[in-house]
Amino acid sequence: MADPGSTTIVKIGASGETTTVGNFSLRSGSKFDPQAVAIATPYLLWVADKGTGEIAYVKPDNSVGSVFGPVPFPHFPRAIANAQTSPALYAAVATRFPLSSKGHVRCLRVDCNLFIEHAFANPYGVAVDNRGDVYVADAGTKKVFESSPDGSSWTEIGTFADRYGVAAAANGDVYVADPGSKHVWKLAP
Repeated sequence: MADPGSTTIVKIGASGETTTVGNFSLRSGSKFDPQAVAIATPYLLWVADKGTGEIAYVKPDNSVGSVFGPVPFPHFPRAIANAQTSPALYAAVATRFPLSSKGHVRCLRVDCNLFIEHAFANPYGVAVDNRGDVYVADAGTKKVFESSPDGSSWTEIGTFADRYGVAAAANGDVYVADPGSKHVWKLAP
């Protein structure tokens, strides 16, 4: 769990015990501000860090490194998703405040010929299902989009009062966190 309030990453065990993960205080000059995490191998997890504008990783030995960034101001990495069927890693880069410039979603770690980059109004959530389809919750348009199988186009799959998070389940269901309506919505395949 990314906890921006305490500037830590917390692991919650099966019986409810909590452990701080990664020693981000060792990063010189870093103002660590975690926004999201994604579990992956061979690393323990990926971290979207608003403070440094980087995508960082934490290895099982708790060491910390970076794979992308820093993202130039006024943008910052807001969400991150690890593909379940490939080594692809997707990051949603949003704006720090309302501007005419757009946010985008990028594929990192592998050559993503099917998904290079796509502009959104202000992406706040990203998820990847077990088929490799990418879902983006776009705060600027209040919509959720799904990529085509080859990543060349995007389809709107829902409009919401407000949308921040999106998650994809193994069975194809997509969940959308909609604080504007105080609901979590499930979209069936």
